[in-house]
Amino acid sequence: DRSSLPPRSPTWNVAQTCRWPSNITVFATRGHMHETGTAVYSRLLDRRGNEIDMLGVTYPFDYQYQPIVNLDRDVIVQPGDQIQTHCQFNTAHKNTWTIGGIATNQEMCINHLLFYPKPRNWQAEPFCIGRIWQGPRLEREFGGNQDA
Repeated sequence: DRSSLPPRSPTWNVAQTCRWPSNITVFATRGHMHETGTAVYSRLLDRRGNEIDMLGVTYPFDYQYQPIVNLDRDVIVQPGDQIQTHCQFNTAHKNTWTIGGIATNQEMCINHLLFYPKPRNWQAEPFCIGRIWQGPRLEREFGGNQDA
């Protein structure tokens, strides 16, 4: 299952990429995971997949304290740009798989973007949903070798 985390994995990574449909200016983010989450961030990529900017790094992630992270400067997102959200999990203490879902003992990987202006025809909270990748490979090091 693409939304499940294996047991006994001290570093399990999940990433999801999607294309954004409109011009926005991002000024802050707020990562959200549950109890096994350890880090969350998003990358802004151009249409060819080249990194333009980072969109808020929350490390270490703490389920009991999920702050809004103000960006150092506003970041412009243009139609067709890709937003790639990464979450890192630690299931080393678990003996069973953790499924994706809304319950606290389940997991999710969300990085809320705070932005302006409100897009035209805005009817509900937008979800940027795309292809999911997961595995033990590190996209970015956290902890002793932190480069984010």
